[in-house]
Amino acid sequence: VKDIRKSIEATMVAELEEDYDIDSMFESKEDLHEYIGELEEEMKLASSNLQFERAAEIRDKILELKDKNKIL
Repeated sequence: VKDIRKSIEATMVAELEEDYDIDSMFESKEDLHEYIGELEEEMKLASSNLQFERAAEIRDKILELKDKNKIL
């Protein structure tokens, strides 16, 4: 049984993050790399919990961040 509340909260947080300007969120590239690392861990956790849609959303966010900041 999945915990629906956690899923809803995570989705709300992700939607709020999309409203921020990426350039103003991070003081340095190092901060951005750290955030991407945290997202990657969250993506792996979502996948292991069989939350594949959430994992895909996080993957897309990671790719967007990397593309916007030319980090590959």
